[in-house]
Amino acid sequence: MDQELTQRIRSYYEGDGGLRWRRIEEDRPRGYLEQNIVIGRRRIHDQLLSWLAEDPPSRVLDAGCGLGTLACGMHEAGISVTGVDLVPAFIDEARRRTGPGGPTFVVGDLQQLLAGDAGPAPFDAVVLTEVLEDYDSGERHELLKTIAQSGTPRLYLAFRSTGFGSGGLWKQLAVDDDRDISEIELLRGIHLATPLRQRRQAKIRVRNYRAHLSDLRRDA
Repeated sequence: MDQELTQRIRSYYEGDGGLRWRRIEEDRPRGYLEQNIVIGRRRIHDQLLSWLAEDPPSRVLDAGCGLGTLACGMHEAGISVTGVDLVPAFIDEARRRTGPGGPTFVVGDLQQLLAGDAGPAPFDAVVLTEVLEDYDSGERHELLKTIAQSGTPRLYLAFRSTGFGSGGLWKQLAVDDDRDISEIELLRGIHLATPLRQRRQAKIRVRNYRAHLSDLRRDA
């Protein structure tokens, strides 16, 4: 990841964006829209943990782990999980919340972690929940290509799908992160550019909050 992109993401989450996502992860929503996000993310986590329980991976990378809420859920389910995030304050808080014996949390760039020269990918699953929204379309392509090239056999992907915020409603309410993604365009790009194939999907709908969850596997 280039320095400009790293700085852009860190600046957002070290400012007002980070305060908003802290409230959401800590289940302290302020207002109607944040409440919808809290409920929607909880449903994403429940669905993902249900999928993981059917065939538990040995080691999972929770990429863009934030305060570690999902990583802790996976850890409690008996999965060895490493959470990585670009924002040091998020990682500090994740470590504080979990204490000794919890998931491993590191500050860093997930692309560098996956593209290292240490041989085969050390993870057999990567989880990306509401991370792609921080990238433009070209950057998303490079991130997903890095994940595919790492040899990781599974990718669990959750993103806000087109219609999040009911279009203009989000901007009318002066919220600045109207960053929903066209699921057809994104999944088609993954299919064409990587060996990852969608095994199953789930739609998450909580009033104006809309998200798509995919279980993607390497094509044997």
